Amino acid sequence: MADIIDYKIYGDDMQIVEVELDPGEEVRAEAGAMTYMSDGIEIQTSTGGVFQGVKRMLTGESFFITTFLYNGGTKGRVGFGAPYPGKIIPIDLSKVKWMNSSGLGALMAGLTTLRNAGGDLKLANVTKKIESLLLITKLITVFETYESVDRAVASFLK
Repeated sequence: MADIIDYKIYGDDMQIVEVELDPGEEVRAEAGAMTYMSDGIEIQTSTGGVFQGVKRMLTGESFFITTFLYNGGTKGRVGFGAPYPGKIIPIDLSKVKWMNSSGLGALMAGLTTLRNAGGDLKLANVTKKIESLLLITKLITVFETYESVDRAVASFLK
């Protein structure tokens, strides 16, 4: 079973995500995203396979993926930053019971504004009703959805 990802977001326009790792825990990020790390963290770089590396390159990402494994005693920390200004904003929809076209319009406006500013908007804890609405409107192809806020934040590290 996967552990909950402990993280903090620092900054405004040039944000950093600091991930807290337990002993034996690891996090993966695109090569070059790490800004700092604590002692006891081992760095491993791989492609995940040549095909996967080429696929990432074709989509504008790095050929390599870096794994940060913590082998220390209590907690280790790794900080990651984006190569350009932007905001990390996961939207938690776990308590949203229903949504109409106004809600969809607000999500689309937020997504457009953030992407134009070099950021992104990702949805977390999407309920079955909201997922159904996103499927019917075909907006499921526009928004990235994750089963938790932690996973949505972690997706910014890839």
